Amino acid sequence: MLTLRQRIFAIVGMVIGLAIAAILLYFLFRNKQPSSVETGVISNTQQTGQVDTNPTPIGGGQTSPGQLGAQQFSEDTYLNQLSRIFVERFASFSNQEDNQHVDDVMSLATDSMKTWIEKQLLSPSRTYEGTTTAVLSTYVIEKKDDVASVEVGVQQTISKEQTDKPGVVTTEIQQKTGRVELAKINNEWKVNALYWE
Repeated sequence: MLTLRQRIFAIVGMVIGLAIAAILLYFLFRNKQPSSVETGVISNTQQTGQVDTNPTPIGGGQTSPGQLGAQQFSEDTYLNQLSRIFVERFASFSNQEDNQHVDDVMSLATDSMKTWIEKQLLSPSRTYEGTTTAVLSTYVIEKKDDVASVEVGVQQTISKEQTDKPGVVTTEIQQKTGRVELAKINNEWKVNALYWE
């Protein structure tokens, strides 16, 4: 005869085994609906079958200067994303993280910017101080051949442990604007400068 503990273990084992078997059977035998994905090339053609090389915008009229081609759009998007990543990583730090924020952005920076970044190291401290930065907006201000400027709007949450009350952390929220200067080196965009206004 089995002890009470052995009987409970056997019953629980059978229930779990049945549940696993039911899940496996469900995934194996569920009704798979065939997918009807068509492959092909999508083109903008007129009734004659000719490709329209100068499409009219919806609503008629001329193309506004704000409308960008695919090449321009993707490069501007990339510049905005690179600036966002750099600012959020570099401007989010604490004095107890062993300068991880510096290591996080080194691969995104030019050599001259790396030199400047290395001078921004924080000294470790027993009293906590830290900043969390969230980029709220990015906008390509200027872009020429191999240089670009991106304006960034950020919100920073600055936390400091009170020296007279250990363990009590005060928090302050600030919003500010900055400018990220980028340079294209060997066909790759890198951050060349960061300025806060």
